[in-house]
Amino acid sequence: LPRLVWLGSTLSLPTDLLIWSEPPLLLNLWKIRAGEAFYGPFTRLNSYSYSPALEHFQYALLRPLGLELSLVAHRALGVAWQLLAALCLTAGVARHLDRRRSAWLALGVTCVGALFSSLLAPHLHPDHLLMLCLSGAFWLVMRNESHAAPSRIWLALLVALPVLATMVKLTGAGIGLGLGLAYLWERDLRRIGYLALSGMLAVATIWLFDAVFGHFSDYALRLQASHPLDVERTLAAWSTPPVLLCTVAALVTAWRYRSVRSSPAARAAIRVLLVTAGIGLTSLLAYAKHGGRENSLLPFALGGLVALVLSLSASSEQSESRTLPSAVYVALAASLALVTPMARPVLGEGRADVRLMHQNVVGWLSESARQHHRVFATSTAAYLAAGWPDVPDTSLATLAELELAKRPEVAPFAERVQARYYDGLVLPASTLRLSPLFQRLLPSLQANYR
Repeated sequence: LPRLVWLGSTLSLPTDLLIWSEPPLLLNLWKIRAGEAFYGPFTRLNSYSYSPALEHFQYALLRPLGLELSLVAHRALGVAWQLLAALCLTAGVARHLDRRRSAWLALGVTCVGALFSSLLAPHLHPDHLLMLCLSGAFWLVMRNESHAAPSRIWLALLVALPVLATMVKLTGAGIGLGLGLAYLWERDLRRIGYLALSGMLAVATIWLFDAVFGHFSDYALRLQASHPLDVERTLAAWSTPPVLLCTVAALVTAWRYRSVRSSPAARAAIRVLLVTAGIGLTSLLAYAKHGGRENSLLPFALGGLVALVLSLSASSEQSESRTLPSAVYVALAASLALVTPMARPVLGEGRADVRLMHQNVVGWLSESARQHHRVFATSTAAYLAAGWPDVPDTSLATLAELELAKRPEVAPFAERVQARYYDGLVLPASTLRLSPLFQRLLPSLQANYR
């Protein structure tokens, strides 16, 4: 309940400065409406490294409603994807569990809580669509035994899900890898053949995006590959709640599988863990990046939760009553408590401060537009609210990505700041403390600006 209050209070805030992903994604949506190149050259400092599927899909959904640039509407779609993902997980696991409403309710609440445990839950980010694809992959491996003839719809999903996940975020390629591990364990060559086709289609999307949207490979592959890795933090990932949960689930599943080897739920738990291993590998690569965040570990929490429940319920499914063991309820409660940290709702004075900050930036940008000032602001939402006429030519998120890679294209921006090219700048205070670029520029800012 506190998590839901936090989610609702954050969802409706007008500013995009609370999370790193929203300003560049909102800027991408603006570029779609303006007809500009989605991935321009590095010298055009307003492109980002996310894959383009999220923006184009949500833009197409909201354009008929006139909400294609509404930050709140895009956030609401993100919540919808998370709820659909929870439904996929619940439906897949419930096939192996008690049919009573209490079991469905306990499982559904836990799945929703696990998905909302991400710091990104109320914000615009590709992870929400990616987790929907991952939940669909879990549903596939829980739904179909290898000895059963798969339906056409099932096979279509098997081919499509890894492709769609890769189009949303490149780490989504791990879903295809995980499905391949699951059916390699089953020695199911037919399904592996379909996954090979899926893999070729996923790779082809890179060429497609380069041809249609511009310099996609430069941003999503080459730029990301040039970023430094935080090896120490990555090695310590085993102690984080999502990875701990997945580790416990793997141990419990191995222990249960020895005694209920023929159980469909036990076999499904193994397949879920193998899918988790595939997406976990690519997610750890994202987490290892210098700018990686805890949201990259969410697949471990989801896979661990599902595998733990399946393995604990494996013995009961052989009985006619299909009564859910009390151990499963304990596991659900413990999992939810482990992976869902408390979050402070944005209410009262804090909410008023955030709204005032946004209004001040909007007012300043409106006045700057009337006076034709040259400015640099980090809030895309404020630019839009101020009625700014053109797509901004510089993004803080792009500068940060290029700075991490030591790219020379950052130098002209630094020279403009030092030469007092801008009439004014709006920056989050943390930028002056955490960004190496702005730490170097701080003397110039202190000398040349009020």
